[in-house]
Amino acid sequence: MSSARSNFLRCLGGLLALTLATWVIEAVAISAAFHHRLLAPYAYFANQTFDFLCKLRFAAGFLPSWVPGLPDGFAGLTVGDKLLYALALLAPSLCVALGIGAIGAAAAAATQRRVRSVRQYVMAWAVFGLIVHVAVAVPTLGLQDGLRLGKTLYRLRGLVVDGAVLAMAVWALGTLSALRLAPMLEISRSARTITAGLLLGLTAVGWWQQPAIVAVAAAPSPASAAGGDGAAAYNVVLISLDSLRADHLRTYGYQRDTAPAIDRMAREGVVFDNAIATSSWTLPTHVTMFTGRYQLSHGVIDETSVLPSSIPTLGQIFKAAGFSSAGFASGPYLAGHYGYERGMDTYRDLSARFSDPREARSAILSPEINADALGWLDAHATERFFLFLHYFDIHYDYVPPAPYDTMFDPDYTGTMDGRNFIERSDVNARMNGRDLDHVRALYDGEIRFTDEHVGRVLDKLEALGVLEKTVVLLVADHGDEFFEHGNKGHHRTVYDEVIRVPFVLRLPGKTHAGVRIQDQVSLVDVLPTLLESAAVATPPETEGVSVRHFLEGSPPQRDAVYSDFYDKQGFNLQVARRTPADKTIHHFNRITHPTRGAIEYYDLAADPRERNDVSSTRRDAVTSSLTNMGDWLGQQWRAQRSAEAASGGHSSIKIDEDTMERLKSLGYVGE
Repeated sequence: MSSARSNFLRCLGGLLALTLATWVIEAVAISAAFHHRLLAPYAYFANQTFDFLCKLRFAAGFLPSWVPGLPDGFAGLTVGDKLLYALALLAPSLCVALGIGAIGAAAAAATQRRVRSVRQYVMAWAVFGLIVHVAVAVPTLGLQDGLRLGKTLYRLRGLVVDGAVLAMAVWALGTLSALRLAPMLEISRSARTITAGLLLGLTAVGWWQQPAIVAVAAAPSPASAAGGDGAAAYNVVLISLDSLRADHLRTYGYQRDTAPAIDRMAREGVVFDNAIATSSWTLPTHVTMFTGRYQLSHGVIDETSVLPSSIPTLGQIFKAAGFSSAGFASGPYLAGHYGYERGMDTYRDLSARFSDPREARSAILSPEINADALGWLDAHATERFFLFLHYFDIHYDYVPPAPYDTMFDPDYTGTMDGRNFIERSDVNARMNGRDLDHVRALYDGEIRFTDEHVGRVLDKLEALGVLEKTVVLLVADHGDEFFEHGNKGHHRTVYDEVIRVPFVLRLPGKTHAGVRIQDQVSLVDVLPTLLESAAVATPPETEGVSVRHFLEGSPPQRDAVYSDFYDKQGFNLQVARRTPADKTIHHFNRITHPTRGAIEYYDLAADPRERNDVSSTRRDAVTSSLTNMGDWLGQQWRAQRSAEAASGGHSSIKIDEDTMERLKSLGYVGE
């Protein structure tokens, strides 16, 4: 046999040996590391546990569809589920190995006059694999933002919890195993035959398994939005108060009189006591309100994502039904390009004008929102209209204007204020209790200030004679945390202090005034509720339900609502499944958890503040909840893939440096 042919076969054989050895170890690692946990598809986030061949296959998304791709579904809880998932990984691994192996082998055959051993080629491929792993892991360290020690150390912890270290361990053990296998392949034809047969057999089984895992439902066609015959000529006003947690309103049991206008609206309308936000930050929750779809389904999960064009929005639907429409917002994540401005006759985001990164946080914006909104109402009161209002002032920093700055803590003599709430180190879980009380009082002052402006909108509707012809829904996108679980602000967790929000519906003629609904509702229910209230057709893909069903004695058969959080800039990805009785939180890419386990389970009846994680003693309940969560996530993932396919691919925007700095100043990006 010529040296060229020998080198070709040895080089290709070395990579195939490394492929098989790494796959076996990875299958064991996945089964152990994700025991009794769901395992997400690679595209869900950059899971570091896959071997370097899978990482190359993921990067080569342009390959023809007949080349097997990575599994595109969620693996279940059992070891068998993980092994089937691992089998589905082998087919793309082998295809990549054959592709790059043939290229490498051809180069070896052409350039090597001396015959190299299989072991030498295994080492060469192992070095190449290490380069791939490092190339994927390094960007997560955020080195492009400069070598800041604290931030870099924080990101280094991410290499452990997101699986990069596990990937390196798989690579190292795979390399050692392939080196042990190499001599047998050198001297034994039967060893080569058995290895090749095993590799091809396992690949065939994995390829056979793939259709059940990667199948994506065809995209449904959007329904036309049109009012029915004899539809009531109701207008619609949607009011969103940024960062308002429900338990800081007297309507929800708070002692302070923080929101008399909202309390009045509650007396004249319907209060939903258990309304749950679909995430813990502004962008995905508002897109959910505008689409009636959960976050993973609509796909706007980070600041660079844009709503796919195939998903209709409230503005588009109301416009198609003949409504005049306008939106006036005051927060960076309400920028029209995310999808909010679609179908709107007028859409304005006040925050776009701020160049100082922290100016928007302390600016007083509600008066300007009202100036725009009240003027627009004057001009359109005789038309059928949809009006969206977003008030940002409650969002940190907590710097309410006088007299609201002292309204709820007039006797405070300390030095603590609400500026730079996220950045300042003296606002922490161990801070003086009296100072923390003052911060809460400032937060309450912001609520009272904003409530005054909500009241003026309601008064304007009444003065124009259209209040009793208008459906008004008031909600919040999320709340703020004050160290109930060791955190401050939001965009970090999915505990109730940040996802339980107000949900107050005022119907024309004060229908159902004073009614309180205990059943769980969600921000995903906003769109169908508003459309049904205005007798406008709801798109069939809508995942929420109209809360009017609860008023009409026909509550929907929904066992749980969901909240999810995807921090694509870091490594904090979690999903919560909440029923009236319990709550399960799944931390997806945490091999370890800094303070709690990867799975949390709370008995809400006995522990409404979520203090006692009983996941270790309620195994059957946890298993049932996670199984249901996995089914739900699979549906959400297929819906997103379908929407992307119908829109011609993932929609995204490039964030300029000034805008990125502004988003960082809000505490959302780069943490």
